[in-house]
Amino acid sequence: PASAPERTRKVLPALLVGAAVGLLAGLVLALVREALDVRRTSSRTVASRLGMTELGRVPGVPGALEGSFRVAARYDAGSGVASAYERVAATLAEEAARSSAKVLLVSGTVAEDQGEQVAPNLAVSLATLGHRVAVVELDPGRPLLRRFFALERGAGVAEVLRDDVAIDDALSPVPGVEGLAVLVAGMPGQ
Repeated sequence: PASAPERTRKVLPALLVGAAVGLLAGLVLALVREALDVRRTSSRTVASRLGMTELGRVPGVPGALEGSFRVAARYDAGSGVASAYERVAATLAEEAARSSAKVLLVSGTVAEDQGEQVAPNLAVSLATLGHRVAVVELDPGRPLLRRFFALERGAGVAEVLRDDVAIDDALSPVPGVEGLAVLVAGMPGQ
């Protein structure tokens, strides 16, 4: 004779274990997929997808300067890196004049690509060509411009946006580089 099966209360622990195993397996698969993704997006690929023209390329900083806050265009004039920035700055200036552009946005994708070197070096190169340049830092989580240009602590974008200080008072001229001023990120939330 058949009898009704006994119901046990082990369903909830089994569900929790199953959910944990599923979550862990999903995380492992996502990490493996990301590690195996060998696609690299070049600047030319990005430019073509955005319908823009690549105006120039600059080499990475030499190994001796990697991780330093040295602006090659300012301190190593005549070096290969400084010369590359000068050529790109000249091309940018010509393109800006042709298109009547007044603003240049420099943005990096990841911290490891040395993108933080681009804005300070281009700014110095453009100022050296006789242009008035203001470099504005908008990342309060990773403020670097103060270090690149050895500037004293002072007000920045955050203070200007809070109306604590006028923008002219927050702009810091860079000593030794005529026509170049810096507006650092400042201290948000104070």
